[in-house]
Amino acid sequence: MKHIQQYDYFDGENFIYFDVLSLDKKKKTISLIVQANGRIAHKEYDLFKDKKGIYFEYDRVFEKIYLKNFKEVM
Repeated sequence: MKHIQQYDYFDGENFIYFDVLSLDKKKKTISLIVQANGRIAHKEYDLFKDKKGIYFEYDRVFEKIYLKNFKEVM
């Protein structure tokens, strides 16, 4: 059985669920399944790094979602 990296993010109104499909360190991108507001979408984001760690910017407000917050689930 494959383990999936997942993160549940609360935007102040709703939970948004991120499931990692792949991480490309060479291209510095992450491919995710994003579940939000009853919709499911496949998204790819650029990865960035600051003193807190590696992250991608989500939504129009560019909220930083850090990879260290993802948990492994079955």
